[in-house]
Amino acid sequence: MEWKPHSDPANRVQIKVWGTNAEAESLVEVLREALVRHKHRDFIGYWIFDTLYPMGAWKYVSYVQFALLVEELRAVLRAREFQAGDRLAIISRNSVEWAAFAFAT
Repeated sequence: MEWKPHSDPANRVQIKVWGTNAEAESLVEVLREALVRHKHRDFIGYWIFDTLYPMGAWKYVSYVQFALLVEELRAVLRAREFQAGDRLAIISRNSVEWAAFAFAT
């Protein structure tokens, strides 16, 4: 299988959003499209145990909250002088923050 750069139109990903076809080249574009359509809806849910919820409870992050977290992480990466092409390892359980890092890089 031959690798094709992102600028190649044949490499675009088709996503289905509420009955329409939209094109995207990256996860970031998919998030931007979803953010426009679903701004305040829940995006990611996670199970939490803490002193407020000793039996556990589902908590949710909206598309807007997630996009803000992604932007904050991008700012941190820029402040740490990470650049396009640099490698970054994340050692973590699956979490909202892990997903945000995937979108931030």
